Amino acid sequence: MIPLAANPEKRRYSFEQYITLLRNNDQRLEYDHGEIYAMAGSSANHAAISANMWRALDDALGEDATCRAYMVDRVVRLTPDVIVMPDVVVTCDRADQGDAFFLDSPSIVVEVLSKSTEARDRTYKLLRHQAKQSIQEIVLISQYVQHVEVITRTTSGWEYQEYGHEERFTLASLNATIRVSEIYRRLSIPIEKRTFMPLEIIEPADEQEDS
Repeated sequence: MIPLAANPEKRRYSFEQYITLLRNNDQRLEYDHGEIYAMAGSSANHAAISANMWRALDDALGEDATCRAYMVDRVVRLTPDVIVMPDVVVTCDRADQGDAFFLDSPSIVVEVLSKSTEARDRTYKLLRHQAKQSIQEIVLISQYVQHVEVITRTTSGWEYQEYGHEERFTLASLNATIRVSEIYRRLSIPIEKRTFMPLEIIEPADEQEDS
C-alpha cells in the first residue's frame, strides 16, 4: 500500500476528489484524513483466499439471512474522514445492502495480510476497526501459512484467538463456524508454524463516531 501522491508535499485530497477518483479508477483506494492510499494488486493466493472466505461466510449465512457478505468491491466508511476497502466484509444493516455505495454499519471485516500492508493492518487500521461500534469481529488471514486470527468484541473488551490448519473458528456475531482449511482450499499454502508479528490488543480510546 502506497500513498497515491508520493511527493514531498504530500498532496491532500478533499473527500469529493477521493470519490471522483474512486468511481473512475479500477484500483482499490483508501482514504485517511485527506491522504489517498492505493492498494497494491493482490497475488493469486490473496485473491483465492478472499474468495474462499467470502464463500464460507455466504454459505454460513444461508438463503434467508438478513446479513450479507461482500468482497473487495464494497467501500466501508469508518468515519467521514476514514474510508477503507476490506478484502471481505459482512453487514447486517439493510441500509448497507443492495446498491449502497458505502457500508456504514459493517459487523465483520476480513483482511488477507500482505507484506506491504501487514504492519498497518495490525496496528493503526486495527484500532480504527475497533473504534467502529458496529464491528463485532475482525479477521486477519495469512496468505503465507495456514493461520487465522480472530479479534472479537465482548462485553468486557476485545478477545484474541488464533487458529491453524484443521482447526475451526467461530464468528459469534453470526453463530457461524468455519474450518481454517476451507479458507485455503485448493491452495498450496504451508501449514508450518512461523513467528508472527506480535499482536497486542489495545482498547481504542473513546472516539466520537460520526454518522
